[in-house]
Amino acid sequence: MRTFLRRLDRARRYATLPLLQLLLRRGRSVAFPLDPASTKRVLVIRDDGLGDAITTLPMIRLLRRLLPPSASIDVLCTHRNAQVFAALPDVTRLWFRPTSSADLLRLLLRLRREQYDVILLTVRNKTTASALLMRAIASPHTIRAASDRGQKYRWHFDFCSRIASAATNEWQATLNLVAELFGYTLTERDCEPFFPRVERSWQIAAQHCKRLGLALGSYVVVNLSVYQARNKWNTAQLHTTLAALCSEGLHLIACGIESDLASYRDILDSLGVPSYPPTHDIHQIAGLIANARCIITPDTGIVHLATALGTPLVALYRSDGKAEHYWAPFCHPNAVQLIAELGTLPGSIPAEKIIHATLELIHSRAAAPALS
Repeated sequence: MRTFLRRLDRARRYATLPLLQLLLRRGRSVAFPLDPASTKRVLVIRDDGLGDAITTLPMIRLLRRLLPPSASIDVLCTHRNAQVFAALPDVTRLWFRPTSSADLLRLLLRLRREQYDVILLTVRNKTTASALLMRAIASPHTIRAASDRGQKYRWHFDFCSRIASAATNEWQATLNLVAELFGYTLTERDCEPFFPRVERSWQIAAQHCKRLGLALGSYVVVNLSVYQARNKWNTAQLHTTLAALCSEGLHLIACGIESDLASYRDILDSLGVPSYPPTHDIHQIAGLIANARCIITPDTGIVHLATALGTPLVALYRSDGKAEHYWAPFCHPNAVQLIAELGTLPGSIPAEKIIHATLELIHSRAAAPALS
């Protein structure tokens, strides 16, 4: 019965698609690429994860270079990833996506009054929901732009970037979207990952390291927290990895949220590995990572942060044959990506591989100078 209902719903949607396309189509034609000089108000939709927000930073920096100095660049974000954008001087205003339907409706009405010239969708999943959100925000003259998701989604948008959809990495995809929309040729400088430096947070990170007896530039960070629980460390894998690195004389420090640090506390205490005080301040974590010799992490949010900071990186990925490459470190010469066998999780990656990759990465380059 459930399968029958799904098929019936799919048939209904495809039957009504031509009518929706007719009712919602744009009443006037628009010439592409757009003229940056005539674009005064832009909204970027990035209402997903922390790491996803970091991959969008070069795109926002590029927008600021292309648009007139007086142009506004707003971001629709979540409370989870807002810290990333709040520290960016290129962003004019942040809008927070609420959780309740009533608050969302009020927000949409406020955003529609902003009369944006362009709305950029950078979220790759939930395409239909995001497209409807854009329609609710858009005024009659607003250009709704996204990477090309295929024929069944194109009618939702005014501009679909096929160059963006062909990108093999999320960082490159968002850059390609803006470049194609405005007819711009990307340079190497445009593609460089970066992360804003918040001095106060970096100073706090340095103070915590000093209290733990760790000199800046001398330690290896091991990230224990993951956004998706299935990507977490295997206990035996973690113990073997930490024990081997400690035996090599490396100074380790663990970081993560309080519950994850607690779950691995016995391992950390048995090996004498200190942990960074749990914090929700991503800029403190940035200060910690920026001054590390290397970081090991199974979480792609931290992968993107380390990539943006240029910190040597050992990244642990599950494999589905595609996503591990799309969310890989971007333009990072000192990153090692260890991918689990197809269909398995990061916890299945042999500790010996992690140990070897870490030692090779550290010994193949001179100790990085402290940045704080």
